[in-house]
Amino acid sequence: MKAEIAFIIIGIAALSQTAFALETVYSVQINFFRNDTAALEHFEIAEGTPTEIPDEGTYSIKVMSGSKVLFQSRFQVRFQALCATGGESALKKGEKLSVDINSRIYSVELLEFGDTDAKFSVNGVNGTVGVGKAVLIAGLTIFLSKLDPAANAAVAILYEEPVEGEDPEGSCPVLEQVPKWYRLPFYRNADRIVVKHADKNLLTVDIPKYACKADGKCNGYENEILCPADCRPKQTAEQESSPKPTSSTISSGELPLLPIIGAVLALAVIIFVLYRKRARPQDIADQPFYQQALK
Repeated sequence: MKAEIAFIIIGIAALSQTAFALETVYSVQINFFRNDTAALEHFEIAEGTPTEIPDEGTYSIKVMSGSKVLFQSRFQVRFQALCATGGESALKKGEKLSVDINSRIYSVELLEFGDTDAKFSVNGVNGTVGVGKAVLIAGLTIFLSKLDPAANAAVAILYEEPVEGEDPEGSCPVLEQVPKWYRLPFYRNADRIVVKHADKNLLTVDIPKYACKADGKCNGYENEILCPADCRPKQTAEQESSPKPTSSTISSGELPLLPIIGAVLALAVIIFVLYRKRARPQDIADQPFYQQALK
């Protein structure tokens, strides 16, 4: 009996795990600037869980297919910092500086610099800061006060991540650039992602441009909609009239393959346990047909 209960528990656990399977998502990193512009920093189609966006604010992001909105949400971008200073630091090119601000550790490195700006790495995330400007990089605000080419160094003031509210003392700089990372639901028929501030169009991401490698092979997340050059081979008229999606083309709006397989396996385990319980030898021996066969 204990073994049967264990089998049932395992089956239920397998079924519940499939409910939390990773989905196909659009992973998008966008840099927003104080002059009301935006730039795409990174885009890929990957496996993950969609970002929970509060759906409030004056900015919006939409996943589109032609004129149809498949997904949309609002969000807010704040350029005013409320922060605690980590002090002014001189960073030499190639050297790493460990900074402790409010018990949070940041690893900061000056990668390179030009005449008017410098490129930093904070906990492995890169960003460029202009002289007299402040930029948020991986939760750390860097205000670049000056460059010192003779010493192969840059002098910067490091601040904690900006939070909501006002800065009554004016001790924190106004951010020139704020990065945002979002994982958006994947749709097989989506063709673009649109980002707006109020009614102003800040950015349009052409999804096929990034999803289609145009190498003659239908791989990864390519499909006949995103990449017809790779994924639309010659077919018969019958095949054309009834296309069948593969596991790589199933979108988040359709039934994902992994949860279905998990559910079938869990159901098979439960049926096996119930059958085993009903079909014990001692139970069969008591059946009339079994007694008749022995005569």
